[in-house]
Amino acid sequence: MATDDFFRARLDGMVDMRHPLAVLARRMPWGEIEAALAPAFAHKDRSGRVVQGADLFGPSVAVVGSGVSPAGRPRLPIRLMVALLYLKHAFNESDESVVQRWSENVVWQFFSGMEYYSPKLPCDATQLGRFRKILGEAGVEQLLKTTIETAVAIQAVKKTEFERVIVDTTVQEKAVAHPTDTRLLEVTREKITRLAKRAGISLKMTYEREGKRLPRPRVQVESTMLLMLPTLIERTGLLSFISRHHLEARGGRSMLKEAAIKEATMHRRLVVSRRAKAYLSPAASRVVELFSSAHHEN
Repeated sequence: MATDDFFRARLDGMVDMRHPLAVLARRMPWGEIEAALAPAFAHKDRSGRVVQGADLFGPSVAVVGSGVSPAGRPRLPIRLMVALLYLKHAFNESDESVVQRWSENVVWQFFSGMEYYSPKLPCDATQLGRFRKILGEAGVEQLLKTTIETAVAIQAVKKTEFERVIVDTTVQEKAVAHPTDTRLLEVTREKITRLAKRAGISLKMTYEREGKRLPRPRVQVESTMLLMLPTLIERTGLLSFISRHHLEARGGRSMLKEAAIKEATMHRRLVVSRRAKAYLSPAASRVVELFSSAHHEN
């Protein structure tokens, strides 16, 4: 096998080409994936700003900061980052563990498009988070679509297997203490009664006795997939808890609306514990600083 480096062994000579990842690496349309994602990672063309000045010939106007800036270090190959993202989800790894395992696994490196084995980490674990943020939900869906089409093309799966989608969802009887329909109606009735009493309005009936006897539902739908929750709530018509982050992340495409009721709002408390006088990395120190500033603002 031809090589231009006599001091390192090529990965295609170390890997079993019948390995599923090796087969997938040769069948994946990497060129199309890179072409589709390249615009999202390209340097942006800035319009710049107008600066007025004066010289020997009178007033002058100049535009500064325009064009495409070459500043910053070169980006890592898109195929490498896409492969790391795929391996992370396929093998249920964290950002830190996937880059560590990549440096020890020749098959993973071959799948990522490397020619020679490298014992070094492919990137810092934090770069995967930034890559996902730039990629967005549409980019992840495109990667999933491409992976499924490739799996069908190499006959790893059949098209009939995608006619029915199984979602990891559990339906069970449970004593629900979350803001359900009946509970929210009772809170609304109680608030209206209190406001009417404060305003001096005499109500003929307050339905206080009936409100306390309103039956609570004994069915709760739980899903382990956060991305499925908005769609699940839309199609069932139930009230549920969901963070504003996931509600706003759909970019106005959601049919859900927030019920701005104080009693129905769940506040989450985050606590950071660390040893006194212990070393903190710059990233950890920044997280503690953000938590502290948010706490003082509230």
